[in-house]
Amino acid sequence: GRGFAVVADEIRKLAEESRKSTQTISDTLKEIRDLTSAVASGGNYVVSQLRTTSQSMQEAEAEIKIMLQEIDKFVTLTTDLAATSEEQSGAVQEIAAATDKIVRNSDVLKQTFTNVSTKVEQQAKEAKELSKIVDEMNRIVADLQQLASKYKI
Repeated sequence: GRGFAVVADEIRKLAEESRKSTQTISDTLKEIRDLTSAVASGGNYVVSQLRTTSQSMQEAEAEIKIMLQEIDKFVTLTTDLAATSEEQSGAVQEIAAATDKIVRNSDVLKQTFTNVSTKVEQQAKEAKELSKIVDEMNRIVADLQQLASKYKI
């Protein structure tokens, strides 16, 4: 009788420890699932931001193309103006001054477009970096989801 009571008491202790361990595992799995969901949401946000950045870069590219077309028109007008100035010897000095101003403005425009181009390239590099981070996050999320799916709560 006494031996049976000792065995029963040990079985109760084991059952209690088993219940505590099961609860701990269940809590841990819930935390993993919550964290996995949070990471997935973060990944979705980053993807959304990448799409927005990409769209902004495409819009900037389109605007730069339009500006370059306008510069081409401007250069054509400057060339025409120079030809006209040769024909009109009386207004050569005024036209030369205007042409000089146009050239200076062209240099300013060129520098501005160079700066814009540099910024667009920088954004493209940042978008690629973000894309790599999103890919890594998605891989981690998939691994976590695979691990979490092995356990039932």
